[in-house]
Amino acid sequence: MFAGQPAATAAAGLSHFFKAGSAAGGQIVRGRLGGRAASPRSARLALTTSASGHRVLFHGEIDNRRDLAAQLGLPSAQAQPAGDDRLYLAAWERWSDDCDLRIAGDYCALIETADGRSTRISRSPWRGPPLVFAHDGERTIVAAVPRVLFAAGVPEELDEDRFIANLVLLPDPQAGWYKGTSRIEIGHLAWLHRDGSSTLRAYYDHMARRETRLPRREDYVEAADALLREASAAALTGARNPGAFLSGGLDSTNVAVRAQDCLPDGQRLKSFTFRPHPAFREPQSGPYFGDDGPLVAELAAMHPRIEPHFAHAGDYDARWDDMFLAIGIAPYALQNMGLYHPILAQAQGEGCDVILDAEMGNATISTRGDWGYAEYLFGGRWRELYRAVRNLRPKPSSPWLGMFWHGIVPLLPDSWWMAYQRQQGRNPQVTNLAVASLRQDVVDGHDLLARLQQTRSLSMRSQYASRRQWQDIAIGRGSGEMGEIYQGFEQLYGLRIRDVTAYRPLVEFCIGLPTDLFLHDGMDRWLARALGKGLLPESIRNNTRYGLHNCDWHERIAPRRDDFAAGVAAARRDPLLGRILDFDRLDTLLARWPDQTDMSDDTIRDFAMALPRAAITARFVRYVRGSNG
Repeated sequence: MFAGQPAATAAAGLSHFFKAGSAAGGQIVRGRLGGRAASPRSARLALTTSASGHRVLFHGEIDNRRDLAAQLGLPSAQAQPAGDDRLYLAAWERWSDDCDLRIAGDYCALIETADGRSTRISRSPWRGPPLVFAHDGERTIVAAVPRVLFAAGVPEELDEDRFIANLVLLPDPQAGWYKGTSRIEIGHLAWLHRDGSSTLRAYYDHMARRETRLPRREDYVEAADALLREASAAALTGARNPGAFLSGGLDSTNVAVRAQDCLPDGQRLKSFTFRPHPAFREPQSGPYFGDDGPLVAELAAMHPRIEPHFAHAGDYDARWDDMFLAIGIAPYALQNMGLYHPILAQAQGEGCDVILDAEMGNATISTRGDWGYAEYLFGGRWRELYRAVRNLRPKPSSPWLGMFWHGIVPLLPDSWWMAYQRQQGRNPQVTNLAVASLRQDVVDGHDLLARLQQTRSLSMRSQYASRRQWQDIAIGRGSGEMGEIYQGFEQLYGLRIRDVTAYRPLVEFCIGLPTDLFLHDGMDRWLARALGKGLLPESIRNNTRYGLHNCDWHERIAPRRDDFAAGVAAARRDPLLGRILDFDRLDTLLARWPDQTDMSDDTIRDFAMALPRAAITARFVRYVRGSNG
């Protein structure tokens, strides 16, 4: 433990943290979160030293252990989960900074050189536990959460610009939430030297052009199936009692039916599904559905080895304070993650140690291929374009209008597109800013409009002009701090979460696939539908409606409206929030709260997004004020 560290801070410390570069040459310390069992990831965390004197802390899992051991000339018996730290250190000693390019997994790592003068930190390319650090020449502190930095003497002072940027969904993958801190994004590494110098770089190019070409269409499906099974087996390595998040969509169902085959004979795969509030009324028409329960029940009836568990979503602000304590920040996605707590509590009650996820499925196996409309239009593939347009949801009034909107409009500059939207009575330019409910002088003072335009975070365009544009917007802009949120879940519920669809060989395979593996013969998500043939009920495989996240927002927020109003009133008195939030707008929204569920864009923006954003922002600032004592 750090010398002089307050006992209260130590007791609240997360499951692990690193401190390197001290006068003694480096020290590694571990603590726990409020006495709870730590995540299985961190339970294995230990300092490992090689024969050459280099030291490593490794957190997470390596998926290609056997191949990596073979490349390093190590006995296959050493390719075990408990030996991932030694395997990683051996890979670094062989290949130096190129080691991460040879490793598939979900991890972060710290290496301190034998002379104690330099510390290297890195995160895996597509998913990985978070790392934050403070480095000023006198000390180098690397941790999973900011609180560890504070325990080591870093002032707990919010970086106002970073805090405000988060409110408007402005990405900044390297900036820490607190002054004097930084973070490592996925696919990046940093060298931190004792003389105060440092280098930070991306070792992995998420935008690299990849091509996957096979002789027959059937070959692509077979290869994707093999990779999904390989990914499921890797994620389940060492699991004793696994479970899976399961919806009625194409991603998690395709994962679950393959994961069950990886289990020992007689073992069932527990699945966990959240269902809407009992008062929610399922829409009888339109492009969306809200309740996954009936579709999951059909899947479980088809596959008896899947053991379904259902839970209704809890309060909209479920366990916000616990998550602040666990991760020390309030990412913009956190306000929508309350749905997960009831099903994670179920998984914990069932004794699950690993939960499979398919969060990256929309960017891999079930990509819609939205860029295909423009590609088919200008590539002369008229028949493919016509079939795709004919199946659009909602259906356009004419095929020509569909071709224009999906084939030509994506090619227009953002300024033209926004002008067209305004002519139609919509103003997408204000979406991010309206959700944040910031005062106009704050928007101007932080140059938010220009920064949002520069990063293309403002237009909210749902069609893409090219595959490269899709790759940039959908998967090339970092993890959005989902690693922090998942780590919070793992700490609170004592299990680990693995995204099967983020398996690196699978991601790279899917990125390189031809467009018509996704948008083919008039059907989007073609690959995921083909993967489900004979394995998924046709009601799932051919479903063209989209699952609506937080569909029951009205039913869950309405009983808490007075609490939200009290929170807004308290926020007005806070010196930071009182200066940056537009309380006149928030008061107006509270006064015209809708009487019933309304799924229009403006209503969702104002009441399902803006009000909860203000509430979680106020709660987080109160948490920071309290921890400052």
